[in-house]
Amino acid sequence: MAEAGNDARRRALEAVLASEAFRRARRLRQVLRCIGEASLDGRDRDLSQKAIAHEVFGLAPGSVEDYQFVRRSVNELRKKLAIYYAGEGAGSMIRISIPGGSYQAVFEELTRPAGAYPAAQEPEDVPPPKGERPPTMPTAEIGSAYVATRRPAAAARGSMPSHRFWFLLGVAIGVVLLVAAIAWFSPRGPAVEEVPYDTSSHGNVLHALGKGGNILWSMQLEAEVHPSRLIADLDADGAPEVVAATGNTNPGNWEGILHAFRSDGREIWRVPLAPAGEIPFPDPMFRGPFWLAQLAAADLNGDGRLEVLAVARHAKWFPTRVLRIDASGTLLGSYWHPGHFFTMTVVRLPGGKKALLLGGCNNGYGRRPALVWLDPDRMNGRGPAETGSQYEARGLPLADPIAYLLLPRTEPSLRYQEIVPYVGYLDKDSDGTVRAHTLEPIQEEAARHSVVYVLDRSLRLLGTTLSDPLRVAYEEEARRKGEPRPDFQRVQENLAAQVEVWRGDRFTPLAPGETALTPASAARTR
Repeated sequence: MAEAGNDARRRALEAVLASEAFRRARRLRQVLRCIGEASLDGRDRDLSQKAIAHEVFGLAPGSVEDYQFVRRSVNELRKKLAIYYAGEGAGSMIRISIPGGSYQAVFEELTRPAGAYPAAQEPEDVPPPKGERPPTMPTAEIGSAYVATRRPAAAARGSMPSHRFWFLLGVAIGVVLLVAAIAWFSPRGPAVEEVPYDTSSHGNVLHALGKGGNILWSMQLEAEVHPSRLIADLDADGAPEVVAATGNTNPGNWEGILHAFRSDGREIWRVPLAPAGEIPFPDPMFRGPFWLAQLAAADLNGDGRLEVLAVARHAKWFPTRVLRIDASGTLLGSYWHPGHFFTMTVVRLPGGKKALLLGGCNNGYGRRPALVWLDPDRMNGRGPAETGSQYEARGLPLADPIAYLLLPRTEPSLRYQEIVPYVGYLDKDSDGTVRAHTLEPIQEEAARHSVVYVLDRSLRLLGTTLSDPLRVAYEEEARRKGEPRPDFQRVQENLAAQVEVWRGDRFTPLAPGETALTPASAARTR
């Protein structure tokens, strides 16, 4: 079968996305565009549940979210594509499909329109109108297809005697009446109401959607609805709650607020992301507004109930607040950070205790990438910043994190001091190994993948790996200075030697083989 050109494939993809079948399925459109464009661009081999969750649902790889919802969305997408090609897409000459067990789109060029292919089920015998003879098949077309067609029973076995026909008809009617009577007099349970499966928004209106994309309820809120939203059964009653944030995108307007709704649309609580009277930074430019940056749910204390985890950042600058909220809307923890967090995940420490791992930057200590492990039971206070820094939160005690690491800036990034490097992605393995990916302005002031720092479950640094763009930047830097080609093994070792760990009152170098856990935090994780 001939391959379709990329232009034709893109037109076919856009036709599906603009179709009536996908008009109200916003999230499925986003998933299809993500998978389809990745396949057209040759990036589909790298596409995974985590990648789709990041690109479509706004969650960074390694998020605490359970990625099963990505698989469910792709399964729904396969069904929606089948509906499209059985209806308005029947005339398409390129069929898009997503084979089971993969996240790759297949663009198949057809020799006849998609709707011309036979259906999967056996065709029904449709009797001709009364008074008309059934059409006869030309002799030249009689073959296996004709033999496979069901023949009238009379032609095969002769006519059924009339008394036998009426007897069987009476038995059938009796069985139907008996089943109907049993169903009518049997105890009936309550009707199963459809619960939210997805959400959408338009301005300050939030919509809860069913599996078919139908609107279950709509809620008009005071400000614009943030695109990151959450559907999770917070109170373990079998029905999911919907959590969404509001906040205007114009600086100075509408502080962000986190709202929670029951599955029927009743609001059960709201929590300000950063009330103006509680912002601990003295610099007036940090007064607000604060908006939602990340949203997730996880059972951190092992009680079987999910808690809401929200990261709120200043609308223009970098101070950040991490909130931990239970199902009733009670604020369980509030941690203020002198920088921004770009990613978070839940990790399990050697003794089995869970911790919230956040990756980002620390503007109050050299504008460097940072990794913070927060204890769910001690998620309060402020992060470390240099004394007198505008990023030093006032009136709050220093937090007691399980561990806090500052990562070094690479030499090529030092040319762009005004651009802050940060930890942008977190990956974790089943054995507890964590990989922290830093992003830095190493070429043309654009943030690029820089260094991967690998730590084991005990928070020991196992090593570093340089990205290809960073290696190129180091080589260009050496040529510019007239120096020999860099020894990348030594570069990696030097970077590892510059990692610093917080020891309660200051940062000190993390020695080779040393754990980032303090004796006190190590005791808490047992």
